[in-house]
Parts: sequence; structure tokens; C-alpha cells
Amino acid sequence: MKRRTFLHAVAVMPAAYAHQPLSARERYRIDASVARSAMLDRIAQGGEFDAELARFELKAQLLREKHNVFLWDGPTTARGYRHPSWPQEA
Repeated sequence: MKRRTFLHAVAVMPAAYAHQPLSARERYRIDASVARSAMLDRIAQGGEFDAELARFELKAQLLREKHNVFLWDGPTTARGYRHPSWPQEA
């Protein structure tokens, strides 16, 4: 192997290992922040707050389904999982 090729390979290696793929939750957070800023821009331009909020909530739900990310929303999750320590419903 030529010295120049070897040095180039050594220089590129840390960059190749440093790049980690984003998790589904990180991709969801990025997409949700973009959707949030778009909602705030539309509201600042005179959009109706309730309509824009409903639009954002639908977009967030679609993003959660797209990235298969489900958030804890109280006693049950979107998948219906219940933690054993939570009180049973009557």
C-alpha cells in the first residue's frame, strides 16, 4: 500500500466512525420542530390559532406513526401498554 493511500485512509476513518445514524426518536424530534416552526410562522402571518394547532397536532400524529415513535401520554401509551404499578381502571 502506498504511504499516501494509507495516510488518507487513516485521516478519513474517524469521520466514518463518528457518523452515527439518527434514532427514530431523534428524527421525529427534528421533523416535529420543523412542523412547529412552520405552525408558528403561519400564526405570525395571521393564521387562526385553533386551526393551526389542530393542523400541527395532526402532523405530529402522522410523524409519530411514520417514525414509529409513541410518547407516554398518561396511564396508557398509544400502544395501550399499562405499567403494572399503575392503578387498575374500574
